[in-house]
Amino acid sequence: MDINKILVTPLKLPKLEPASWDHFWQVWQRDAKQYTRRAADSAGNNKLYPGWNGLVWELHPPEVHKWQTMWDVTTKDYSSEFPEMRAIIDALPFKTIRVLFQSNYAEIGEHTDGMSLTDHLPYACAVRYMFYDSNTEPNFYFCRKLKGERTYLKLPEDTNAFTYNNPKLYHAAHYLGKLKIVAHFVIDKIDEEKWFKILEDSVTAYPDSCIIEQ
Repeated sequence: MDINKILVTPLKLPKLEPASWDHFWQVWQRDAKQYTRRAADSAGNNKLYPGWNGLVWELHPPEVHKWQTMWDVTTKDYSSEFPEMRAIIDALPFKTIRVLFQSNYAEIGEHTDGMSLTDHLPYACAVRYMFYDSNTEPNFYFCRKLKGERTYLKLPEDTNAFTYNNPKLYHAAHYLGKLKIVAHFVIDKIDEEKWFKILEDSVTAYPDSCIIEQ
């Protein structure tokens, strides 16, 4: 399989979810706030209020990896609050710098990302989890060109993880009036042998939910 032709696939990985949703909602109510942009990213995204509420989980002390300054939003290390999720994150075949928990309260227009150290790579490695979604209709979609044909994300029941090829696809999200939280991973130092194996296994496991470049 040509790894670079995988445009979108669910990931055959354990679900990312808290041991206690009650505790998560307590933290969410306490810390989630509107994302306000302080700086544009390398893809030129510069909207002051892009349409998300949420928080940022930094995985490393600031002396090890500088904490984010792009957003005015609650930014903490939540490892002691959610050790079970930290264990899932640490088992992934890359270094996770931070996770942005983002709940859109408005339509998110079609765009590519330019925040992470890996968004430019030629294979699918934009790692996201549909952490929570109370909508019953598809609402996260991809297209090859702006205002082009839309393909909506379809996740199987046994995973909430997915990845897509950021340089080759635009992505966007509708707001349908119900709460949705996407966990957006900022990563580095991918173990490509292990990651490519996960991609291949995922495409084999979920052929009806993938987008493959022809």
